[in-house]
Amino acid sequence: MNRSGLVLRMFMRERMAWFVIPWLVTLSSFVINLIIGGSLHEEQNMVTGGLASFFIYMFVMGIIIVSQFFPFALGFSIRRTDFFLGSTAMIAIASAAASLIIMLFSYAETDLTDHWGVQLQFFNLPFVHDGAWYVQLLVHFVLALHMFFAGYFIGMFNRRFRATWTFILFIALSLVAGIASMLCTRFGWWDEIGRWFLDQTALSLTLWSLPLVLIYMLASYKLTRTATA
Repeated sequence: MNRSGLVLRMFMRERMAWFVIPWLVTLSSFVINLIIGGSLHEEQNMVTGGLASFFIYMFVMGIIIVSQFFPFALGFSIRRTDFFLGSTAMIAIASAAASLIIMLFSYAETDLTDHWGVQLQFFNLPFVHDGAWYVQLLVHFVLALHMFFAGYFIGMFNRRFRATWTFILFIALSLVAGIASMLCTRFGWWDEIGRWFLDQTALSLTLWSLPLVLIYMLASYKLTRTATA
């Protein structure tokens, strides 16, 4: 049997973690925002970022599968490459399902419930949902992949190089971000960067992010091949 298929089956046994718990977290945030929206009686739509809780969960899930499932898989003589391929297949399935669910909730929010009767925009967000339905699916699918593999990379980097080097990595990234911010301030690039983002659509930003997702995936694959249990 294909070993990556075994990894996928292993993940499917944890369907609660992939398909139920993230939506319990997201819908809990939705209910809280719904209560707040109902209590405010605002005439204008209340736009909330509560949907981010789902994608944050995907980031955490990327870290968790490395710490909990990777040693278990190696203990059953599953190849590292097969573990990576099985993980990729699992997150692709979970991301596709989530994208469809978000789009259906978005439709219910705008066309069936008039923003849940309290002028709440939780699933149908400005800018993100201005495009066609397939654009919305792509945006959420790529974002879920992005967050998962960012977490997977961090988890696998920590397993490969341990805590000290992980700490050094974060320090180095913080320094790079700080230097970049200083240069943008020094040369007045912030306005130009802001105008560039304002000129983009959700689709164009998603396409721009694809190379970064690919870098995460390639780096994660390389680390998976050399990491120890």
